[in-house]
Amino acid sequence: MWEQNYVPVAGSLVYSTLVAAIPLVILFYMLGVKRKPSWIAGLSALGAALVLAVAVFGMPVPQAGASMVYGAAFGLFPIGWIVIASLILYRVTLTRANSRSSKTRLARSAKTVVCRLY
Repeated sequence: MWEQNYVPVAGSLVYSTLVAAIPLVILFYMLGVKRKPSWIAGLSALGAALVLAVAVFGMPVPQAGASMVYGAAFGLFPIGWIVIASLILYRVTLTRANSRSSKTRLARSAKTVVCRLY
């Protein structure tokens, strides 16, 4: 079983942290300086993270691939849930005979929830 080494770069926590921050630097550089689309910047940072995990931190390739898949699923599941819920809500408002009043009630209940949060 693989055990993570927290100081793989010259036995220094500072240098290891700087190396681990490279994917974030790549992401922000691609988004802010190069003005690339977010999916290209994200894939570039993902590639850098995979290379660093395998080459610098010594992570086995199957575990690096599995962590990539788990991370993608963890990120995409909430997005899919929101899309499905919004589609269901849209279909409900279409099938209601009095959609104007249901939209008003929905807006009023959303305002109430927001007011309760503050």
